[in-house]
Amino acid sequence: MASGRWTYYGAAACSYDFDLGTVLRFLDEGRTVTCEDRGALGGMAVDIFDPAGWTTVAPWGRYREVEVVVP
Repeated sequence: MASGRWTYYGAAACSYDFDLGTVLRFLDEGRTVTCEDRGALGGMAVDIFDPAGWTTVAPWGRYREVEVVVP
């Protein structure tokens, strides 16, 4: 990953709108992820690492509200 860390559950590839190390909380479930990687995601997108594969939250996946916990 761009941060230099290995992938782990809760790691996310975020658009350049978020700095590496930013912690995001999904308001609908309370889950938090940390921006550890980059990608050509388009818009304010977040791809979440899951052992089963990456899950795209937006813009191609489902749209969800997040709050920045740690900028």
